[in-house]
Amino acid sequence: MADLPAQHPSLSLHLADDALAPLITSSRSRAHLESLTALATSALTSQTAAHRVGMGAVERIMVEYPPPAAAAVVLQSYLHPPSPPPPPTSTTTGSAAAAAAAAEPSPLAQGESSIGGSGSGSGSSSNRGNSDGSATGEEEGGEYEKQQSAPRLVSVVVARSPQEAREAQRASARLERVGREFQSQWSATGASS
Repeated sequence: MADLPAQHPSLSLHLADDALAPLITSSRSRAHLESLTALATSALTSQTAAHRVGMGAVERIMVEYPPPAAAAVVLQSYLHPPSPPPPPTSTTTGSAAAAAAAAEPSPLAQGESSIGGSGSGSGSSSNRGNSDGSATGEEEGGEYEKQQSAPRLVSVVVARSPQEAREAQRASARLERVGREFQSQWSATGASS
């Protein structure tokens, strides 16, 4: 992992998490690190903006500056965490919940119409509370997932010229593979603890 920047000495490489903590970086000075961190911040902002306008989960963005300017190529990749494993449950609790769900009549069987409602009525809610008003484990599972899931990562690769764009794409693919390995190790370590 650490030799990835050495394999591409003409490129700037940076892999960071949501908190902008650098996991891999080719920066050799504070100013260079600040520039790469600013590009990572810009990448995360771009992804958020794309999500807000309904473009879905963006995987990559490529920015190519024209020759009169810097003539640089910037590749930004987003590594979404893999789906976390389901929280551990005991077989009796799972069997009891499955039996209760199977025994409970559906809203349509109770005479409720699905027309005119969006599922927000109390009879159609899938997250029913227990008799003491607490949720049925959904909140606990959500907390478990937050603790166990790997962080979202962002990678930034900067080439000084459009002629280095192909090398930048190869370096970006390698950086993505390293990031995915990191995420899978993170998930495996979190699941085993």
